Amino acid sequence: MKIFKFYILFIFTALWVNYSFCQTHIQSVYTDKYKVLDTVRYEITYEVSRVSDADDTTKKDNDIHKLLIGSHISKTESYLKFQNDSLCVIAVKQGKENVPSQPKKASTYEIYKNRDTKTVNFIDINPLFVSDFYWYEESIPEINWQIHGDKKIIAGYSCQKATTKFRGREYEAWFTFDIPVSDGPYKFTGLPGLILEIYDSQSHYSFKCTGIKSPNSVQLITIRDWVPSIITRTTREKYNTIIKKGHDDPVGYAEARGITLMGRKDGKLVPMPKDYSYPYNPIELE
Repeated sequence: MKIFKFYILFIFTALWVNYSFCQTHIQSVYTDKYKVLDTVRYEITYEVSRVSDADDTTKKDNDIHKLLIGSHISKTESYLKFQNDSLCVIAVKQGKENVPSQPKKASTYEIYKNRDTKTVNFIDINPLFVSDFYWYEESIPEINWQIHGDKKIIAGYSCQKATTKFRGREYEAWFTFDIPVSDGPYKFTGLPGLILEIYDSQSHYSFKCTGIKSPNSVQLITIRDWVPSIITRTTREKYNTIIKKGHDDPVGYAEARGITLMGRKDGKLVPMPKDYSYPYNPIELE
């Protein structure tokens, strides 16, 4: 039974190492140096809902995602994360010792789809252990869609229904021929038009378009110019294994990094119990 509130504190065995490491890491992550990848043709806003704990589907986390589509590359990122990252960059430039914490309900990943190379680059800061920074590349997934005759209007656009099974979940999607770009939220792509709504059969994950616009002035698709040493290059399979272990055994995961995981009990900070775990309900089940 989980007797701790959802409040944790990472403490390195040597506190001066913790401070030095965190300061260097934060300055590297929240850099104001960027690489330009493309120019925005469309900016799509999605309301995102997800169930973090499959055993309690009544609780949902709500987020906002922005999909920026260029001629060659598209970028997906939580807008809540983007806003917070912007504040962190400002704090680092001002020399502040602390930066704002990531919003609890915000997705921590960034996804870049490259239509020329047919690849997806997935970048994530482990939401439980922010010192862990992962990046993997994979081919754009080949999704076997079934297109149906059903139609409805979303955000003022006529959409058509499509269904598929993708990495362990069954999905219903609605796409529009009016924007003939094969793209959508998260990693979803492969339809003859932009996906404006998609949700799985259990309603654990849903993305619904709330707005589409074409910028009146030049808007760039960028990626931060991170220092390579802070990034762990990996594969999708290894990344998923690492994140699952961090949820299933956070105490052991932390100890392997020289960290003591603490929680509050009766108003006092005490070590987390060895059998403590966090709910794990990823969008990709396989």
